[in-house]
Amino acid sequence: MKYITIEELKKQCVIDLEFKDDDEYLIALGETAEELVEQQIDLSLDDVVSKNDGKLPAPLKHAMKLIVEYLYNNRGSDESQIPEAYFYMCKLYRNY
Repeated sequence: MKYITIEELKKQCVIDLEFKDDDEYLIALGETAEELVEQQIDLSLDDVVSKNDGKLPAPLKHAMKLIVEYLYNNRGSDESQIPEAYFYMCKLYRNY
């Protein structure tokens, strides 16, 4: 994961920072979230960061945390239940 930390993901998912059993899974979800956001906005996160003074915009970072929280709490569930806020935040940075 390049743009979010395991600590941020644990806070988002309401997981005790000392609980380590799911760390590998959370890291995999974080990597997945970064790729999903890149696909959703049709732009690499590196490009977004370079256009925003070296920082990832907060809505995109939060979108990644939302999708990780959703995937962590709904393993194997219907993708139609992905939070609408995720799509809205990504749409703000979509490359049309």
